[in-house]
Amino acid sequence: INPSIAEILGNGIDDDCNTQTSDFVSIKDDIAMLSQVKIYPNPLGDENLNIEMSNVIDPVVLRIYDVAGRLVLEDVLNAERTQLELSDLSRGVYVLELGLNSSVYRQRLILQ
Repeated sequence: INPSIAEILGNGIDDDCNTQTSDFVSIKDDIAMLSQVKIYPNPLGDENLNIEMSNVIDPVVLRIYDVAGRLVLEDVLNAERTQLELSDLSRGVYVLELGLNSSVYRQRLILQ
């Protein structure tokens, strides 16, 4: 342990060897933020899809994939509440993916 060495903020390294780093955001924090996501209604009919994210500071990348794994929609969400109009997509099952830094949240989305 060398307490005389200063921690360098945000580098992910324990500079003074005290088993603590000074990172402000970690993967655990990203997952906690994404766990507060609300996506509704699901199944989705003719209405818009609503996505609500609380305590998310950084932009979140939204991707929707069809059952064949093809990317059918990609967007960047910067607001706590977003409404998406998905009438261009065929009825069926999709995978909605939200990416924040290195964390990914996935949910099945059903269009009726």
